[in-house]
Amino acid sequence: MILRNSSLQILVGAAIGAAKHANKKLNYPARSEAASAIAQLLEHHPLANVSAQEMKGAIGMRNAIVHDYFNLDWELIQAVLEEQKYKKVGLFVEHCCKLLGDSTD
Repeated sequence: MILRNSSLQILVGAAIGAAKHANKKLNYPARSEAASAIAQLLEHHPLANVSAQEMKGAIGMRNAIVHDYFNLDWELIQAVLEEQKYKKVGLFVEHCCKLLGDSTD
C-alpha cells in the first residue's frame, strides 16, 4: 500500500505543479494555494469530467499522505484505487500539458 500511496502523492504533486506552471505561462494571477491554482485554470479552461472540487479532494488526500500518514483513511484510499478515480488527476495533468504546448512565449 505504501507504493500506491507514493504514486498518488506523486501524481497529485504533478497536477499541482502543472497547474501552477500553466497559470504562469498563460499570464493568470499566481496562486500559492494548490486548490486555488487548479480551480483558476479549470475556470478558464474547463475539462469535461474533472471538477475543481474533485481536484481539491485529491489535494486533500495528497496532503494527508504527506503530513498525516498514520491517520489515513485506508478504506478511502482503497476505493480511489479500485474505482480508478486517480485517472481524473492524470487527465488533468494531460490537460495542463496541452495548454502549455498551445500557449506562446
